[in-house]
Amino acid sequence: CCRSEEFVIGREKLAVAAALLQTGAANKEIESGGNKIFVDRGRIFFLLSVKGEWKIETDRQAGDLKSDWRDIFRGMAGAAIPKGKCHMAPAKNNMVYRGSSTLGSWWSKHKVPLCVRGLAPILIGQDQLLHEFLTGRSLHEGRQEQKVFLKFKKLCC
Repeated sequence: CCRSEEFVIGREKLAVAAALLQTGAANKEIESGGNKIFVDRGRIFFLLSVKGEWKIETDRQAGDLKSDWRDIFRGMAGAAIPKGKCHMAPAKNNMVYRGSSTLGSWWSKHKVPLCVRGLAPILIGQDQLLHEFLTGRSLHEGRQEQKVFLKFKKLCC
């Protein structure tokens, strides 16, 4: 099966991360053995280099539909989207979202850390962005909806 992941960091890099954390630095990255540490406004993220892929499930009975970027780290997020076909696509900051706004400015408004923004895909339907999983907000409340769940499937080495 899969081997366990380790995050090894030297004292110097750990001291730099601690100093950045204490000063409230925004969007700072430190690399350590293929893994990354991000410090963003008082939060620290240790991101392992893990191989895997996101899958969409629609037949789950349980799950939280109000998930946000914190749930992405748990490997599961939910959403209610309009009924119909959709597919996953990589998120891009300059995509149009909610009228004339961009996805990047939407995420900034809702304080989604920069280091998290590329971790999860978005849902596209009828050539438009249907849902992003990082803010916990839905564009489609009150419409005919279907429940979808984004789940990370880790690939073994």
